[in-house]
Amino acid sequence: METNKGKIINTSKYDAMLKQYNLNLTDEEVKAAVKKIIAEKVAENDNVEVKKFLLGSVELTSLRTTDTDEEILAMIEKVNRFDSEYPALPHVGAVCAYPSFTRLMADSLEVDGVDITNVTGSFPSSQAVLEVKTVETALAIKDGATQIDIVLPVGKFLSGDYEVYATPSAS
Repeated sequence: METNKGKIINTSKYDAMLKQYNLNLTDEEVKAAVKKIIAEKVAENDNVEVKKFLLGSVELTSLRTTDTDEEILAMIEKVNRFDSEYPALPHVGAVCAYPSFTRLMADSLEVDGVDITNVTGSFPSSQAVLEVKTVETALAIKDGATQIDIVLPVGKFLSGDYEVYATPSAS
């Protein structure tokens, strides 16, 4: 809550959080900040341990509207082969596809420690009612998803309606 000339203004916790940061950066300021980070951090992070960590953090994803069972299976087989062909390297952290492919991924993935991620919430638009999003997410979990990326309604974000993210029934 803020005051403006004695008048109380309700501010969401999201607005309050965003006010802590300078969001009015120019392209030149962003480029300069990136250049500084690269100059200061690349050398110390250019080592095998960091590269292995990054490889193990990769989420191998296929989210094309034209995806087929065969294409998803080929992606999973790459993960299965990589683990046996390169045992000294970490495998990817996750594989991700639409919920309609979850059971296929769960049945085909042979590598322990690789999460099965689904995008739910009516990806990519999030233009569906809560009940549809809930059922889609529940079915993905039932079929074997171990991670869920839920799509938020971008239109609400762009209009400044941040409270919707704290109130699932409203999204």
